Amino acid sequence: MAHIKTIKQSTINRALRLHKEWLETQGEKGEKLIVTNDIIKNIDFKVVRDFTKANFSYVDFSKLRLSEIDFSGLNFTKANFKNAIFAGAEFIKCNFDECIFESAHFVGTNFYEAVFTYSTFKKCNFVFTLFEEANFKKADFRYTCYNQVIAANFKAKKCSFDSANFANTDFSFADFRYARFFKNSFKKAFFSHSKFEHFSLDEVSFANCDFNYADFSYSNFKQANFHQLFIRYSDFCFASFANAYFENTNFKHIYVIESNFSNMIFSEAIFLNSDFSKGTFRESVFDNLCLKSLDATNLKAEGVKFEDNSTNNIEFDDIKLGSIEIGGSIGLPVISCQLEKQDSSLFKELIQYWPKINIIAGNDFSGSVENFKTQIINNEEDEVKKKKYELTLSYIKAMAELDGFV
Repeated sequence: MAHIKTIKQSTINRALRLHKEWLETQGEKGEKLIVTNDIIKNIDFKVVRDFTKANFSYVDFSKLRLSEIDFSGLNFTKANFKNAIFAGAEFIKCNFDECIFESAHFVGTNFYEAVFTYSTFKKCNFVFTLFEEANFKKADFRYTCYNQVIAANFKAKKCSFDSANFANTDFSFADFRYARFFKNSFKKAFFSHSKFEHFSLDEVSFANCDFNYADFSYSNFKQANFHQLFIRYSDFCFASFANAYFENTNFKHIYVIESNFSNMIFSEAIFLNSDFSKGTFRESVFDNLCLKSLDATNLKAEGVKFEDNSTNNIEFDDIKLGSIEIGGSIGLPVISCQLEKQDSSLFKELIQYWPKINIIAGNDFSGSVENFKTQIINNEEDEVKKKKYELTLSYIKAMAELDGFV
């Protein structure tokens, strides 16, 4: 085929037939399909249009430029696309099971309803890779591996991941620092039970992105890095992080402005020891958040600015706050009361009252004023401690009244 100047449909059909025979006989008969850039150049895809049910399994497409070609409906199982360039190509409803995409480049590519199950991007290099107007709507990424992917300065612009399935995907140790996501849509994308341990979005920007109804439930973000994450004009309405795990996660200097987080679900999510220090949240909507049974014990919020946001009808039932560091913060009203050291076994010397949500929190207690009375004061057998707790509660109430919260 490589010596033929003009490749006809009949020649392609024969090559595909031999490749199919090679696959079916495990290499005993037929001939494995070989594809090169010279071959691609010699095919007139305006004339050669029939790839019906073609099977490109195990074919090596590495370093090829696949531009403005319609491969829709084809099977590429276990194909190698290392360093391939996809510019304006159509891969609608294609099967990419167990494929290799190391250092591939995607511009204006359509992967609508494509299947990437068990494909691997492990240790791939996406540095400066561009996904522009690529369509991954309803694509299947289940069980794909992005472990240790390097994607510094990665850019995704105007791409659609609507209803894409990333369930059980591994992004652990993937590095997307300085990446830019502009006008991308992740509506109803499914990331449930995925791994983001040590995942890095350091100085990453999400502008005008849509995560409406995206599902990150039961995913693990332990020790992930979201340092200086920038979110602007983005929509996370009804997105779910229920039972998600954020222990020791870095959100320092996160900047959120004019975005919608209404009706998000964080029920039973864990933010233990996570750090939001010097973060900024401005002019955004947090109405109807579900924070039921969320654990924010020992969360750091020093220097946080929470200004001009909407926070109506937030559900805080059974939230666990612990002792939160908020020195120098703005817009996070809290009344603190210092206890003497000998009385600090329960509260580590500090009791915090959050008047907007009516929560008193300490080392081993987080609950409403009413619960503080019934569970702590009424059950305290030491009369001296009991009196101090009563005085503490009186002080908290007085300060809340002075600050206009009662």
